[in-house]
Amino acid sequence: MTGVETAGKYTIKVAAPFTEGGNPTSGTITIPNGGSLGNISGTATVTSTAPASVTGTISGGTVTLSGSGSSVNSVAAGNVTLSGGSSSVTEVKGTATVEISGTGNTVAEVKGGTLDIKGETVVTTISSGTVNVNSNATVTNLNGGDLTLAADKILTVETGSSAGTLAGSGTLAKTGNGILELSGNNSDFSGSINANAGTVKVTTAAALGSASVTLGTAAGASDAKLQIAATGATEVTANISATNTTSANVVENSGTGTLTLSGSLTKNGTVLTLAGGSNGINVTGNIVGANAGSDLVVDSGVITVSSSNSYNGPTFIENTGTLIANNASATGAGIVNVENGGTLQVGTANNYALTLTTGGFALTNGSTIRVFVGSVDITGLTVNSGSNIDTRYAHYDLTNSAGVTYSTLLTSGSLDLSGFVAGGEKITIEVVSANANTEGLLFDPFYDFKFLQAGSVNLGANANLTDLFTIDTTGLKYATGSNSVAAQYNGQSLSDLIKVCTVTNGGSTVLMMSI
Repeated sequence: MTGVETAGKYTIKVAAPFTEGGNPTSGTITIPNGGSLGNISGTATVTSTAPASVTGTISGGTVTLSGSGSSVNSVAAGNVTLSGGSSSVTEVKGTATVEISGTGNTVAEVKGGTLDIKGETVVTTISSGTVNVNSNATVTNLNGGDLTLAADKILTVETGSSAGTLAGSGTLAKTGNGILELSGNNSDFSGSINANAGTVKVTTAAALGSASVTLGTAAGASDAKLQIAATGATEVTANISATNTTSANVVENSGTGTLTLSGSLTKNGTVLTLAGGSNGINVTGNIVGANAGSDLVVDSGVITVSSSNSYNGPTFIENTGTLIANNASATGAGIVNVENGGTLQVGTANNYALTLTTGGFALTNGSTIRVFVGSVDITGLTVNSGSNIDTRYAHYDLTNSAGVTYSTLLTSGSLDLSGFVAGGEKITIEVVSANANTEGLLFDPFYDFKFLQAGSVNLGANANLTDLFTIDTTGLKYATGSNSVAAQYNGQSLSDLIKVCTVTNGGSTVLMMSI
């Protein structure tokens, strides 16, 4: 007899005898030091203050083990509390509720039920169920489940693919070189996601919740990446910080639509790489970084920067990357380096009244500068007046229209051409009409456009600046809507089309193109 019920008012439970390896279904059992039970079910109440174990399945009752090193096997139902530290659980499933505290704990798998982590615990796999992280914990494989991360607590995850949810205000930290994919709706998560190493991949912006994102660690030896693989156009509002000092910090769009980054991008003395993929990235949030070496790298795809920025830089446009500067201060205060295969576009068809101002420009073989022309207005201009381009043909000097009717580049620093190798592919100046036709642009005269003004020029081993450039006008339309043609140049060499003249205000060097 394990209990007597009197008048339906009280239940008196009498301690049941302990049997090694027994399978209690009722009563109160105390496991002695080193003892074990098999299956526990029904209304059994099992306790122990010494190391103890349950080797079978717990499918009911209440189990409280406070001895260090205690262990339970499979928990399918009932309530289990492990508080002695160095505890172990093989699996949590079904409707079970397991609370684990102390340090040095391990859980092999959570595939249902509820696990309440209140002490340092390593979980091998979470595939489903509810996990409350109220203490720092580590998960090797996160493949599902609904997780709540308490404030100031860190859940460290190595790899996995989870459609479960995140909630709370703690930190999810990705370690190791693998991929952690998140695809659940984590709108209730307001903590932080730290991609310390490897890749955090999200298939929807909602998977980030309202969390901030940190890439890498101060002494990180592995690349860290945030990969957005969403369907259709997606906006990520998270503030993103790049902290790796010796390895890469990357934000990549691998989705099927344009990615908009509206949160801040911080790289204070570190390097942040943007990879636009096939559909590009729009940066509308501020790019931050006051310290030297706060580099922004455009590695691939089209990156449009519409925000006003003052980061230290420099900026690198490399491989097949294109940076569209859609704001006069888009590229901050540093030098913009356009490398072989890279394109710097100043303005757009809808925003051609733009002067990109930065700390300097460095151009090399195979780089491209693209500018937009909205219209041409020669009102008040005299043919050949002030023109240093060519006096053999009718010219209109449109210098004063730079940044007004066409986009242009400006720096009080240097135009560095020292990396250009003579005899190699030239630097292309690509001139594009903002509209189907360019108002005021006629076929007969030449128009002198100022496409770049610099405080100084470093030619390196190159002798003649104009030998380094070529003009591409295939995208330029006349007022009639027709394309510019090679005959426009009357067979003249490039040296007759691009000249360098020095203006009187501060001795700046102005690169003009005659079209």
